[in-house]
This record gives sequence, C-alpha cells and structure tokens, in this order.
Amino acid sequence: MHVDLSRVDIPVLQLTAKNDHLFPPETSTPFNDVITSEDTTVIECPTGHVGLSVSGRSHETVRLRVCAWFEKRS
Repeated sequence: MHVDLSRVDIPVLQLTAKNDHLFPPETSTPFNDVITSEDTTVIECPTGHVGLSVSGRSHETVRLRVCAWFEKRS
C-alpha cells in the first residue's frame, strides 16, 4: 500500500528518545516537514530507545504529557 504523506492532515504526536541509537530523532522528525497537518508535536525524552517506554523517568513525565496531548484533542 502506498501512503501519500502530503495528505496526512490529522494531529500527529511523535515520541523520540534523545539518545536512541536505533531510531535517532533526526530520522523521524523530518516526517513533520512532508505532512500537511498543522497540529504536530514532538516529545523528546533524555533517554535511549528502550528507556523511552520502560524507564521510571519516562513513566513519570512522558506518560503524563502524552495523556495531556490526547485529552486536549478529545
């Protein structure tokens, strides 16, 4: 299936990890430059790839920011 990124016009939230050696932020954030959505948010954590989802720091901060992002758009 082909996806025309220029037609993505929904709110987009990206979670990135500053020290991610598998999927560095600079490989995903350019996505926002090719979509037409005016509602894009990047939340970057000072952690690595795995730490983004399992670290205590992420659970305390990222989860709350993600929930607030969704709540604002509900």
